[in-house]
Amino acid sequence: SLLIGAGTLGGGGVQQGGNASGSSVTVNFDESTVTGGSLIVSGAANGGSTIGGTGDSTGGLAVSGTVDFAATNSIFNLVGLNEISAIARGGASDAGGDGRSGNVFVDIAQTEINIVGDGQTPGSLVISTDAFGGTGENEDGDARGGNSTFYSDDGIITADAMTVSAN
Repeated sequence: SLLIGAGTLGGGGVQQGGNASGSSVTVNFDESTVTGGSLIVSGAANGGSTIGGTGDSTGGLAVSGTVDFAATNSIFNLVGLNEISAIARGGASDAGGDGRSGNVFVDIAQTEINIVGDGQTPGSLVISTDAFGGTGENEDGDARGGNSTFYSDDGIITADAMTVSAN
């Protein structure tokens, strides 16, 4: 697998989970060939959770980064689940932390993306800016998804499933 970017995780706490701010990720492939494994491009953020608070603890805020992915005159032969995302998950606590997703922009031009299943997982491409509020004992956190944009100029995608979501 090829992992570009990484998730950030806020630290755990007693009264307050740590906040997490995802990094911005920019990826450009030009006249490239990528063969085998899966491709994960992520600007994810996960707010920290609390353990043992006194009833008024708060999960950490998660704000994911922005992801820009562009491929021109390229070929990708991939396997299983492939993801280009900026997902945010607020931390769990008495009051769940908020999750706020950044934006994802995917632009493929004269590019072919072929994705096959791996025997357990269908061959799929997920483009997502989903956000999840943290689970709260008293109140769940709020969630605000970002914008997911997919643009193809003479591109070809062959896969079992493709999902573009912004929830």
